[in-house]
Amino acid sequence: MDQFWIETLVNAFPMLLLIAVWVGFMVMWRRGGFQSKYQAAYLEQMRAQVAALERIAAAIEKSP
Repeated sequence: MDQFWIETLVNAFPMLLLIAVWVGFMVMWRRGGFQSKYQAAYLEQMRAQVAALERIAAAIEKSP
């Protein structure tokens, strides 16, 4: 009887591993993906550049 459970576990292991990886990907996707912290840093950098460009544009508009 013990042999049956060992064989069942060994045979089911690849499917259980596949399900675990799939659940892991779903959790990561729900949290915002793998690159969410990099995307946040990039977005912050882009906002700083936009603010700098707006200051330059305002200065050019004020000049005679």
